[in-house]
Amino acid sequence: MKKKATHRSSPPRRTGKRPTLRALLQENNELKARLEESRETLHAIKSGEVDALFLDGHIYSLQGAETPYRILVESMNEGAATLSADGAVLYCNQRFSALLGTPLTTLIGSPLRQYVQHSDWPSFDALVAEGKKGLSKGECVFETGEGEPKTIQCAFSPFATEGGEGLSLVATDMTDRKLAEYARFGSMLASIGDAVIATDVDGRITFMNRVAEELTGWTLVEANTKPAADVFVVINERTRERVGSPIEAVLRTGKPARLDDLVLLVRKDRTEVPIDDSAAPILYRTGRMTGVVLVFRDVTERREKDRAFRENQ
Repeated sequence: MKKKATHRSSPPRRTGKRPTLRALLQENNELKARLEESRETLHAIKSGEVDALFLDGHIYSLQGAETPYRILVESMNEGAATLSADGAVLYCNQRFSALLGTPLTTLIGSPLRQYVQHSDWPSFDALVAEGKKGLSKGECVFETGEGEPKTIQCAFSPFATEGGEGLSLVATDMTDRKLAEYARFGSMLASIGDAVIATDVDGRITFMNRVAEELTGWTLVEANTKPAADVFVVINERTRERVGSPIEAVLRTGKPARLDDLVLLVRKDRTEVPIDDSAAPILYRTGRMTGVVLVFRDVTERREKDRAFRENQ
């Protein structure tokens, strides 16, 4: 059974008389006792051992610390947290701590935004702003304590506290679902006849199908996490100068892009292949870009037919 934490009333004011050494020592001991009691009370609040404070004759309820509420929240499969108006974590359950791979003692009092991947800060800020007006739901990528990114669906809603407005958060781990989506996505891309390369928002390779491996001369094992610019090297057939890849254009503009005709892909062994290509952004349902997909193909046969046609003419 939880208990109420008591706190002594303020010490009596000093009179005009000069205190004796014994009185000073007694007052010093009382102050030490009050300090130790305050420390114990603070620890009890953080650990959930108390549900109210008794201070100077008044009872102050700790909202959210009631036994039924805690039992319900702690038994949830989802992560749950309450945030202050400025986004600091006031309370969270063990599941939320496990999701972020961060101890409760570290999470409590810290801004939740600092655990969000920098590229997702705009999405997170928009969700929080919308959540202060009503229910908002969306996905953000968090950096866990182990340094691994984790996709989490966040559902924010406002609630009132004695200290003002706050936010409640229900967090659902979407990582497994995303991995399944990527697996289906990879299976689909692996089965098509064109070469396919996918990158993240930093332009680093996350996927290559078999045709892409054959055309570039790089395997996915070798190219994984490398900048696409190191693997997909393209030059102008006439000037022999290197040209920017359409991946860079998509990352810069967020719109589909393609190279002009007469470009050559420089393979890993330095041989050259004429190609045709196009690139497009990979978007979440919310419209946020999460990477780029590049599709290209060997057009050697088409070039030869065009050359033969021109010669016949």
